[in-house]
Amino acid sequence: MTPPKTDPFARRAIFLGLITIIIFLSFVFWGIPFLIRLTTIWNRQKPIPVPAEVIAPLPPRFISLPEATNSAILTLNGLADPDSKIILHIGATASAVTKSDDQGNFSFRHINLQVGKNTFWAQAEKDQQKSKPSNKYDVIFDNQPPSLEIKKPDKPTSVSYQDTVEIQGTTEPDVKLTINNHLVLVDSQGHFATKMELATGDNKFVIQAKDNAGNTTQKTIVVTYHP
Repeated sequence: MTPPKTDPFARRAIFLGLITIIIFLSFVFWGIPFLIRLTTIWNRQKPIPVPAEVIAPLPPRFISLPEATNSAILTLNGLADPDSKIILHIGATASAVTKSDDQGNFSFRHINLQVGKNTFWAQAEKDQQKSKPSNKYDVIFDNQPPSLEIKKPDKPTSVSYQDTVEIQGTTEPDVKLTINNHLVLVDSQGHFATKMELATGDNKFVIQAKDNAGNTTQKTIVVTYHP
């Protein structure tokens, strides 16, 4: 009995099907992992863009601020990052704006003070970045002269028959007190006392009290010494 003939087109289709299955399985098991590994290696070699780091400016710093002043207008000088915007705050209020030069110097001029304590601080701004607040600085505005009372001798002019005289009085604590440019100690209550030598004839004594703001009060007494 003669076996049935196989259609050559069917055999070719079966062969191509087997080849396709083998290629597909090879791609699944070897090709895809290879492509994944190749992609990973390629990504590792590509440079990753890093955004430029923007650094906030340093806080401004004031230079040589007085503790107290008798002037109602003050100039504030300081240092900050070069070419920065400097914002001045008095208390909680932003009151003035200036710019630092290429060396970092800045200045606020004609700042009006209130009587008593004035608190200053500043902040720098550059490239849309703000600094931390600066340290706070207190400046006392005081335009009143300190009190000064001479209790002994009790008159502007007096006569002494001894070669020394004791000068006593009261003023405000923490003032600088001088008698004829000689420093005299003032206690915490504002009292002072010192002895001064006398020469024959008239002896002039200039007593001056000067507070931290620079206000002064001055009195003069004359003691005539008769040996």
